[in-house]
Amino acid sequence: MKDSNMGTLYRPAPFYLSALGLSWLPWSAAVVLGIDARSPFGIALVAAGGLGPVAAAAAMLASGGRKVRSDYLRRLPLLPVLPAAAAALMPAAVAGVSVLISVLLGGKAPAVEPRILAGPASAALYALFILFFGPVPEELGWRGYGLPGLLARTSHAAAAAVSGSLWAVWHLPLFFIQGYPLAPVAEDP
Repeated sequence: MKDSNMGTLYRPAPFYLSALGLSWLPWSAAVVLGIDARSPFGIALVAAGGLGPVAAAAAMLASGGRKVRSDYLRRLPLLPVLPAAAAALMPAAVAGVSVLISVLLGGKAPAVEPRILAGPASAALYALFILFFGPVPEELGWRGYGLPGLLARTSHAAAAAVSGSLWAVWHLPLFFIQGYPLAPVAEDP
């Protein structure tokens, strides 16, 4: 159901353009400069890009007036806990299944950064880092700000298709950052 009031509060086009730009700028710098995602500067660039959706939402909320901020904050606790938990766990599940399929088809399992497996504390810190530079800022931006504006203008199916397509396009630079898990891994000779 379309809500014309929401359509005047939320501006999805500027939000999505800002989210893409704020993310792609540091990610493109990593690609162009050949910075490895596992290096300290690479980690910073990847993390900065991951904050693009929430930064874009914050900018839109700051320029949008009291009504949009009030509505956003009112709805914030309604971002469902189960989908948020699924979003937090999904990358690990997909990666695990991908590695399993690769190994079953004769490929090699990727090397895991030794610092991550150094102990429970380092693994927990890594998980928190991934959570707060991954699904949390994404959800606050994509679903918290972007989706309501789309829903005010179109059907749920169309809004989901547009949002999902833009979310997929948002990830494209990550496929080209050396050392990032989405980047192709060169086989050892």
